[in-house]
Amino acid sequence: MHPRSSSNKYTADTDDDLSLSSDSEDEEEDDEDDDASEAGSRSTVAPDDEASLIANMTLSLSMTADQLATHLPKAHRGSGSTATKSSNRRRLAEECRLQLTQVLGPGRLAALDQLIEAAARAHDVPHEDDLKHELGHEYSTHAELVNIRVNAEQGVDQCTHIGSGGNDKAGVGQAAAKWLCEQAEAAIADHQSFSVAFSGGSLPSILASGLTDDLVKRCQPDKWQVYFADERLVAHDDDESNYKEVRKTCMAKLNIKPEQVHAIDAGLPVEQAAAAYEADMKASLGSEGRLDVVLLGMGPDGHTCSLFPEHPLLQEQDKLVASISDSPKPPPQRITLTFKALSHAGQVAFITAGDGKSEVLRSVLMDGDCQLPASMVRSATGLPLWFVDKGAAAKL
Repeated sequence: MHPRSSSNKYTADTDDDLSLSSDSEDEEEDDEDDDASEAGSRSTVAPDDEASLIANMTLSLSMTADQLATHLPKAHRGSGSTATKSSNRRRLAEECRLQLTQVLGPGRLAALDQLIEAAARAHDVPHEDDLKHELGHEYSTHAELVNIRVNAEQGVDQCTHIGSGGNDKAGVGQAAAKWLCEQAEAAIADHQSFSVAFSGGSLPSILASGLTDDLVKRCQPDKWQVYFADERLVAHDDDESNYKEVRKTCMAKLNIKPEQVHAIDAGLPVEQAAAAYEADMKASLGSEGRLDVVLLGMGPDGHTCSLFPEHPLLQEQDKLVASISDSPKPPPQRITLTFKALSHAGQVAFITAGDGKSEVLRSVLMDGDCQLPASMVRSATGLPLWFVDKGAAAKL
């Protein structure tokens, strides 16, 4: 299940997103009886079943319309059109609302509806502080269920979670850092360590801004193992080095020791450096090189890691780590995790901000035929998470 924070949602024009076209009207009418009978049965779900319901709804929110057709009951199935996806999302919101009627009561549910409607008029979502004020202790008890309703109502069609802490990078950093530390706590509880791969660019500084002392104490950084989603074949003290950027930002905040860091051997030829890094991952993480979390950024061209649009590396299916000698962005020689490595990761999250990313983010999240590398990323649990600010989300 993916942790959620209601202050970490993107803005969406719900009027457009939830509108139904005439093409779907017949299907809607055919399903009305099923909807009514299912609604009746759903309204009797006991609060004890809330965890199961949340898990099913979270799964639904992580899927595209085609995947929904496989996993959801008949009344939730559709052809995959934009209108049908909106219909699926509306039905999910209503299913969640029925359950919230029981756990919140009619009065507080009405307050929640008013918050959602008021925020929608401003093309926004309710702030976590407002939800806490209106719902009191019931919010902390049923936060996941509330946030699923908010996400479903907003029409989040292609992501499990889209974060926006406000208008600036600091809010995104806070949301992403909180989520990352939650993943670390869960991994350490499960297998006594936490493996995470960082990207370069603006990601390290954005994330580091949200790493508060309290979070650092909670997430036990002495049990972390740090890797890199991609790296330039330069010395570790070079300004182009991702290692250098992550070390002076995130690793400094977390007090990560050198022995916890898996850096590339920049003295090797690039092909050998990639092979050596894959061998290190397999030796420390198992034959699949399974990382707990991979943190990715996205360039204005839609590239991620060092996987660039239309590059042959996008077709790599055997290697976990590949070399590139002709990067369109300097420096030309790099190593990078492949889609195969990303698909083995427990979770993948994108962290990006700024108006300059708005057009490419729209393509990645809303264009069903998009072939940009960022749109092709999947983890072992499905679609990646996104933490973006309002500038980056402006065209969604």
